[in-house]
Order: sequence, then structure tokens, then C-alpha cells
Amino acid sequence: MTVQANDADRRSERLADLAEEFRQRLGGSRSRAHELIDSLLAGPMISTQHVRDQLQVTSTGATNLLRQLEGAGIVRPMARVPGRSNRWVAYEVMRATSEETPEAG
Repeated sequence: MTVQANDADRRSERLADLAEEFRQRLGGSRSRAHELIDSLLAGPMISTQHVRDQLQVTSTGATNLLRQLEGAGIVRPMARVPGRSNRWVAYEVMRATSEETPEAG
């Protein structure tokens, strides 16, 4: 059980570090893109529809916010699927949550 707790602690630390790094990448921007960081840490895939609903913005506004995150190197667009909302992924978050962590010895 201790190994699992230590692993969870390390993952939490990596996510907290990523959150800080993402905020720094966005800089002093007054953009609402900052509000999406916690959503990305909870789940690294996000859609324009999710952003639109979460922040109560238009589809164009949601796309613009996601493009700001893309410009900061936080997300990348996924291949478009006809009939579905555009999706974006934060690969660094995926890596941080799926990496094997060395056991403390």
C-alpha cells in the first residue's frame, strides 16, 4: 500500500508542477484560458463544447481559448471527427499521469 501512496503523491506533485508551468506559459494574460488548466489536469482531453459549456462562451470563443493554449504549447488539436466537437489533448498531462514512477528503495 505504501508504494501506491508514494506513487499517488509523485503523480500529484507532477500535476501541481505542470499546473504552475502552464500558468507561467500563459504569462500575465488576462485570458480565460487560465480557467481551463484545472480541467486539463482532471482529464487531458477537452472539447470545444466542454469549454463552451464550462465557461459560458460561444463556440468561436471556446476555439480561440483552445488556440491560446495551443500557442502556449499546452494542448494540441486531435484529428477532426465529422459530427463531433473539435477535441484537444494535453499530452504532458497524459504523460504525467501514466508514467511509471520508480519505487523508493
